[in-house]
Amino acid sequence: MNPLKRKGRLRKLAWSLLNLCPLGRSRRNANANATTAPDPSLVIEAPARIGVILQWGIGDAVLAIPLLSALRKRYPSASIELIGKPWLSDLFKATGWCDRAHHLVPPWTNYSGKYRIWKPEWRRFARQFRNVRRERFDWLIGIRHDPREVLQIRLMNAASKIGFGGGSAVGLDLDLGLPPHRKDDTHVSRDAAVAGAALTGQPPEGMPTFQVSSEASRRVLAQFKEQGYRAGLIVAISHSAGHPIRRWEPTRFEAVLAKLPAQVGFLVLIAEPGDAIPYTPPSHIPSIHWQSSLSELRAMFSVADLVLATDSGMMHVASACGCRVVAIFGPQRPTWFGPYSEEDRTILVEPMPCRPCFDACIYSKPICMIGVTSDAVSDAVHESLRQQGKSKAEIFSDHAGTTPTSDSIKVSEQ
Repeated sequence: MNPLKRKGRLRKLAWSLLNLCPLGRSRRNANANATTAPDPSLVIEAPARIGVILQWGIGDAVLAIPLLSALRKRYPSASIELIGKPWLSDLFKATGWCDRAHHLVPPWTNYSGKYRIWKPEWRRFARQFRNVRRERFDWLIGIRHDPREVLQIRLMNAASKIGFGGGSAVGLDLDLGLPPHRKDDTHVSRDAAVAGAALTGQPPEGMPTFQVSSEASRRVLAQFKEQGYRAGLIVAISHSAGHPIRRWEPTRFEAVLAKLPAQVGFLVLIAEPGDAIPYTPPSHIPSIHWQSSLSELRAMFSVADLVLATDSGMMHVASACGCRVVAIFGPQRPTWFGPYSEEDRTILVEPMPCRPCFDACIYSKPICMIGVTSDAVSDAVHESLRQQGKSKAEIFSDHAGTTPTSDSIKVSEQ
């Protein structure tokens, strides 16, 4: 059977079993009919503690910014607590959107061996879940239409449990129905925006946006100058991706860099801590091997003129920082997960009838990534740099944002 069809059937079965399961079932459900608008009157009007489940990748967490921003604006004194990966507190440091982080990492967010329940990851998840379950939230929010996430919400301790249950009676106090991207083929960030609007009574927020202080931008520029930057456009390259299927061949990155125009004055070679750069950059352009925290990464993107990346968390962070992006897409739909500005460019092979496959490739090799040529990417990079004109290093002070006041994030070690 086609892996994608098998995955879809398993998901339908999981929803059916969840509806039959009595565990954690709420006594009330706001939206038993998918065509009925959610009734926010069934949730606490002034929550003191708001838990938000963000258990997947960096990009998925960035896509939740419209919800987090709306909650902070509407409930400035509430404690917004994120539940998921250990890096959440660093990603949202100094944004005001995260007052506390709880570690809860489900084994099914791995790329393989998801359900080998005898593995240590499952024992660690059980311990983390018990710790989070001891917390009492006023609101507990999930923004993925995922039976595994809804089951976790049902089993946790919250006065009001909120999520995208598809309109089914799945034990949520506020069922937001189907996510907008599933109904209208819109960007996935709109799911978070619609959830935020339903919970705050305000219009939906726009695309995810990070603000970076001018002081942080100056610190990054000082580092670049120490490494030889004098003038010209700054290009950042992120070669990696969370899933191996979404990675592009390093030799093709090398071919694109070899054709960069003369106005490029500096390269930022992004790699995860401990990783080497698998390609050789041109020797005539000064560069820096960038390995940093996620909060420092935001500052770097604030001064970069262009980011060349695959469909990855780095792409989402860069786009949210207002950086031009050339994104190489393979198995996923750019209309759902692409960069956020009309100035950005996505390079992909079309037609590709199996897209989206959600990384369950039906071929021996990901032909959607192999088919993206270095010439196509190079052309997109040249066009984007031509439109950029003056470098952000020269004008960043005129466009610098302000850093929100909250710089204190507590992390619960679990």
